[in-house]
Amino acid sequence: MMERQSMRNRNRNKKGGIVTVIDDDACESCTPFAGTGQQSTKLAAKVAISSLTRKSLHKKSKHAENKNVSSTYSASKTNHSVTPFRAKVFSLTRTIPEGKVTTYGQLAKAIGCKSAQAIGQALKSNPYATYRYQKPYPLEMVPCHRVVATDRTLGGFSGARKIDSPQLQQKIKMLKEEGVSIAANTRSGKLQVDKCCIIAPNDEQQETTTNPK
Repeated sequence: MMERQSMRNRNRNKKGGIVTVIDDDACESCTPFAGTGQQSTKLAAKVAISSLTRKSLHKKSKHAENKNVSSTYSASKTNHSVTPFRAKVFSLTRTIPEGKVTTYGQLAKAIGCKSAQAIGQALKSNPYATYRYQKPYPLEMVPCHRVVATDRTLGGFSGARKIDSPQLQQKIKMLKEEGVSIAANTRSGKLQVDKCCIIAPNDEQQETTTNPK
């Protein structure tokens, strides 16, 4: 009997009876609303998802805050991953100014390392990459996008090596915006940096022009 009576009440509501909906997660000052027909159904649906929507927006907001790293990016949070070897690589990479690049091989030679690949691995784990900051760049910033392969091709960036990957496309964009000349080799078709843009990482003339602007 109880179930039948409940079903009758539901049917009455569907046929135009007054429907009252209360949001369980609403604050104490919120009051229920009443309506009839389609209007009440739409309002009920909105209230039913309101709490889920608020929680979802809160999570998205927190996620956006974590991704938006400003120029005040805390070095203390990333120091644990910087070994003495990486610190040397980062220090030399910082001497490369905008509009210029160096190579993995030149960096390796400058610090007495026999492996250019080791340099690439060190820069792959760079916690001070340029894209983490906004101008004016802080002194801790390490412009790893200004390091290319010995044959002047772009090398890798953010763990990617394919030229059509989003990471390499970002590297190309960043270098071009800084004034680095990049063009396709007439024979191989591969993109290469112009020779005039290559400098040595330990060039004393660059010490006073590190990370301008």
